[in-house]
Amino acid sequence: MPDGFAISKSIGFEMNMRTRPLILEMFRGGLQSRQLIPRDPLLLQQMEATEMLAGKWEVPEKVHDDIAVSNYVAWACKQQWFKGISIAAPKLLLGDETSLKTDELEDAKAEVKNAKGDVEWQIQQHFSRVMKAIRAGGTIFTETTIPNPAAANGPNRLAGI
Repeated sequence: MPDGFAISKSIGFEMNMRTRPLILEMFRGGLQSRQLIPRDPLLLQQMEATEMLAGKWEVPEKVHDDIAVSNYVAWACKQQWFKGISIAAPKLLLGDETSLKTDELEDAKAEVKNAKGDVEWQIQQHFSRVMKAIRAGGTIFTETTIPNPAAANGPNRLAGI
């Protein structure tokens, strides 16, 4: 926890005359530095409609500010507490090095790119077996006849529609 802050039992962000200008200024800084590029039309609409007058949000009637304020607070939290992503060194599992060399990494990427789903692979294998049997002149099919097709399928539930 940063210095100067006390742990509280309350949950959430305390929005008051002191914190409103802070989070708005942090958000403006993110926009000006191009670290933050909002693309959501609803967020942009709320940002345009919101005005800060005498330390208080002013929003026109029938316009909400919940999405804009949640973005302001999220950006302030990110700026204050996010330390960046650190990548730990590879771990040794059973004494073997787990890091991939460049060639192995490229091979792994190619394998993932060319991977096929299990269903697709099974259908392809089945098709290959059937085609091999047909080319060999044999048959793997058994022709059956259904004496009464209506009895085999049960009552016609779509009749009369």
